[in-house]
Amino acid sequence: MQITWVKQTVRSDFFTESVVLYTNLQTGKKVQRTSKGQFLETYAPNNYLRECAEPTENVFQIREFDAWDFYAGGYDIEDDGVIGHYCCDGDGIVSVELLTDGTINLNVQGSYMLDLDSDVEVAIKQATQYIKDEYPAIYEDFLNF
Repeated sequence: MQITWVKQTVRSDFFTESVVLYTNLQTGKKVQRTSKGQFLETYAPNNYLRECAEPTENVFQIREFDAWDFYAGGYDIEDDGVIGHYCCDGDGIVSVELLTDGTINLNVQGSYMLDLDSDVEVAIKQATQYIKDEYPAIYEDFLNF
């Protein structure tokens, strides 16, 4: 399946409620759904918002996991084939990378470390165990609850 958009729910201290955010993996463009059901896209040159249609084709819905934040796309817009990364430490020291071909990798400091299970829930558990074993301070600070 071709994936163009990543859909996620974003929670922020700046919003009183969750915001649904779509990220285009090919252009980096973002579209958000407002509390009134409108869809607004950010456009250049000054990041103004304008009304648009809801992205409906080739949308990948991410799953939410406690203590793991999701970042859509690769580190650069040229990172073709990357859906995004789950990260638990805020700095990306250890991340779980989802690829459009269905594989899931564990990365350490941005570099590939090992393959994880193709089921994202199992992959998150494997990554949590890896962090517990290899980075106990990160585990204690962010995942031990």
